[in-house]
Amino acid sequence: MTRETHKFATCLAAISKRRRYFATKGGRIGVGPSDAQPGDLVVMLFYCPTPYLIRQADTVPGQWRFVGEVFISGYMYGEALEIPHLQTASYSQAFMNYTNETSTAWQQAPCIFLPDNAEKLSQAIKLFRQNNTLFAMRGHGQMPIKDL
Repeated sequence: MTRETHKFATCLAAISKRRRYFATKGGRIGVGPSDAQPGDLVVMLFYCPTPYLIRQADTVPGQWRFVGEVFISGYMYGEALEIPHLQTASYSQAFMNYTNETSTAWQQAPCIFLPDNAEKLSQAIKLFRQNNTLFAMRGHGQMPIKDL
């Protein structure tokens, strides 16, 4: 192994500790929390530099929990907000009133959701309407999103 290869492998191992590599259904590669699971949703909070993973709560129907931050190339530091189809996302403006501790990361921040099927899209809309949350949802009419 060359010195440069060893240096690269050492850096990769250091940043990968307690992290998991994943691929979205649209073929994007990312790095996220070690407990990332198939079915987690990628969300992007305005004014935050990274996307995040959320997961539907096991114990309480209709609630989601924060899993952790992720890296997805092309979706960091607001780059995804430059994508034309995200600029046309619709917004539902309201105030948030969370009492669930796992939801505190969403307070005062609108979200753009990138659901991968119609069922998750429907669940997310219901959740945010129930909580009067600021949000925008990426979508193409009634069709599931396939290009993330």
